[in-house]
Amino acid sequence: MTAILKGDNISANIIANLQSVKLSSNNKDQAGAIANTIVSALSDVSKFSARADINGTFDDYKINITSDLDSILKNSLEKVIHKETEKLENKLKNTIMAKVDDHLNQTNNSLRNFGIIKDELNKRLNLGDMLLGDFELKF
Repeated sequence: MTAILKGDNISANIIANLQSVKLSSNNKDQAGAIANTIVSALSDVSKFSARADINGTFDDYKINITSDLDSILKNSLEKVIHKETEKLENKLKNTIMAKVDDHLNQTNNSLRNFGIIKDELNKRLNLGDMLLGDFELKF
């Protein structure tokens, strides 16, 4: 931290590097899906840095605060959203497969039946060829 005080004027720079941070929410059970996603992302944050620049007089000062928390939170949110998207995708796949599985099994059984019919027709054609032998029809 650096600070310069000349008369009524103040100029200060404060830098904080926070380690082993734990962010949480008390109302997670009452929050909606979006709020829970943000709370989950915040719980992944373990460190960040912040800087405050203060300039002006005691009666009229300006504070400019910057932090890398936004990029850290963005990365954490991306991870949470990716994880939730995978969960939703798997749930949708399972739901769709549960709905169409019986129909697919019926279709596969029907196709197997066509194979049996094909085999039977081939046997009969072969039998017909054997019975006719070299018999030729002349017209």
